[in-house]
Amino acid sequence: MISRLTKHLLNYSEEYIYRYNADEDKISTWFVKEDTKQVDGKEEIDYLFHDIDTERVGPAVVCRGEHLCELDMYWAYDGIQCLVCQALLT
Repeated sequence: MISRLTKHLLNYSEEYIYRYNADEDKISTWFVKEDTKQVDGKEEIDYLFHDIDTERVGPAVVCRGEHLCELDMYWAYDGIQCLVCQALLT
């Protein structure tokens, strides 16, 4: 049997709200409620996407996060280029 590969285009966008917890040195990432996305400054939190642990390494900030999506586990790691982390931590 020969299987055939096809290309599918998936258009997807999401908006997030980030919150920094100074006591835990952690950033939480939240999905924005769909019906509030178009209202600048009035976006509302829907549910938690994942937490991002931060670590200062010299002048850089290292960020690590993970989340379960259905049956797949996703890990995020960013060292020096973590713009969200750097913006929230400075």
